[in-house]
Amino acid sequence: MIGKNKLYTALLSVAALLIAVGLAEATFRWFAPHGYYIWPPNWRANFEPAPNALPGVFGESKIVTNEWGIRGAPFSDADRYRVLAVGGSTTECLYLDDSEAWPHLVETRLNADRFEPHPVWVGNVGRSGHNTSHHLLQVEKALGQYPRIDLVLLLVGVNDLMPVLENGHYTPPTEKELEAAFSIQPGLNLEDASYAFYKRTEIWRTLRRVRDNLFSETKGALIQDRAGSVFVTLRERRHGTYVYLDDLPDLTAALAVYKANLNAIVDSVQRRGIRIVLMTQPSLWAGEMTADADRLIWMGRNGPHMGSDIKGYYSSAALERGMSRYNEMLLQVCKERSLQCVDLAAAVPKASDVFYDDVHFTEAGSRMVADIVADFLEHSRQTW
Repeated sequence: MIGKNKLYTALLSVAALLIAVGLAEATFRWFAPHGYYIWPPNWRANFEPAPNALPGVFGESKIVTNEWGIRGAPFSDADRYRVLAVGGSTTECLYLDDSEAWPHLVETRLNADRFEPHPVWVGNVGRSGHNTSHHLLQVEKALGQYPRIDLVLLLVGVNDLMPVLENGHYTPPTEKELEAAFSIQPGLNLEDASYAFYKRTEIWRTLRRVRDNLFSETKGALIQDRAGSVFVTLRERRHGTYVYLDDLPDLTAALAVYKANLNAIVDSVQRRGIRIVLMTQPSLWAGEMTADADRLIWMGRNGPHMGSDIKGYYSSAALERGMSRYNEMLLQVCKERSLQCVDLAAAVPKASDVFYDDVHFTEAGSRMVADIVADFLEHSRQTW
């Protein structure tokens, strides 16, 4: 009798545990995200750029995202034409105020002298560190969930080049690196048999997110502080080295992947009936740079981004050649597919009043880019 009672108690305990786990899984799934968000929705942040860190950027900068995790105004029924800017940090414009980032300035320009209330909407989903592998996931997963997008602006290149320089060769992105395409994304499909059952639960995903936040490897990450002081440290590291590399690694494999990604992005966007405009990446790099311009650069490391294992830095001339190869590939894709393209690299001068570092725009540089893009769209526009 005592044995039966113990068995009965054990069975009750197991049943209670299973019910508790089931209820926990149901709760986690109820509150889990059901969409793809490149920025967190309804997110706000303030930055106070230090003049010595970010010359050409002044005053406090504010970032606000809408309910879709897009840096821009909420969607409105009054929007007659919607433009989405996709790219890395040169689209993101993290240290520029919402009103100063070039995508918003394009919106301002396109809406100038129009009597209709806000006929053109421009949103910004640029994120630091994202390359074309991330952008491909973004357009495939997130683009279809937005209420009508008419045009995608794609500014890319530098984030595809940098990992090749750091590693000395092309290395395919890992699954974890690709997960960075979204700040929030839905859980795994329960029917996806390629994952072990426990990995298809929202409990597992939640615990993994907690683990990653607490114990994830941060070596190599660029910590963007409120004042931008990290750029002072990064410049000191570059200019403190005595090893400058003039010979680029073999870019053949990396450029082939870059071209394939660009074509796949175009295919994904066009399948949805959306227009796309590709843009080359301008930079401050040149074979011969002024002292003022040279003091601003910090990129081009051969070795882990923030680690101690360093072989040197690529020279500004090598960086210019590498960036040119990627820009040429983008222009080639535009030509082969008869796509519209803005050659920003040819139009934006290599000047220290345009860039506060290697590739990121000052307030004046952002206005210049916005004017170039807006002029292109005005002269090549379809009816909106």
